[in-house]
Amino acid sequence: MEEKLLKCPNCGANATNHQNCEYCGSLLVRFVDKGIDLSQTCYLTNDEVIPGLIEELTGNLECQKEYPNENVSTEIYDPNGIDEKGTLSCEKVIQISNFPDQQGLHFDLVIPEYGEGWNVFSKLESYPLFTRKALEHNWAEYCINFGNDAEGAARLVSELLNKGAFHFDSIEMRTTYEPWNENNGDNEGDGIPNWVWAVGGVILFLLIKACS
Repeated sequence: MEEKLLKCPNCGANATNHQNCEYCGSLLVRFVDKGIDLSQTCYLTNDEVIPGLIEELTGNLECQKEYPNENVSTEIYDPNGIDEKGTLSCEKVIQISNFPDQQGLHFDLVIPEYGEGWNVFSKLESYPLFTRKALEHNWAEYCINFGNDAEGAARLVSELLNKGAFHFDSIEMRTTYEPWNENNGDNEGDGIPNWVWAVGGVILFLLIKACS
């Protein structure tokens, strides 16, 4: 069977890789694969990218190469979401990291499928590129692997913030790395993934708020 060629919107090459162009690494070929008209989106330029985010995600990828056995994570967060104990609210942070057996920029969005944030997210042109994993209580996890395209990742993440899928009063970012533990990045010793604790915490917060 003849390979399907897609013209990469980023570099113009005829790409056979429909996830990330094999010539420039851009994830924009995914939009072409799904028939999305990019000319009506903000994904073709860096005009609306949060300052410093491309450089931060580029540094993440460089760190992954330098420390291939480490868990490398970039957090984009609202410093106003840190409480008096120094804990950052899970509603005020976006985390992009790698997997123990796969490099690249991986992003998981855990979101209630109702409300303003959901309405914004579900109408974005990038929404069809996410893979949905069902959770409970009208919450769902949406995953996307940006590959090694720091620019494309920065454009999509910036849109989530700029259009109000998240409500950040101000933005800071940091990239850290640490060894993978025996649970491949889960909380040490208990075997429960970090996102489970995050979702549980948000649900508990909403229940307390509803009862108060």
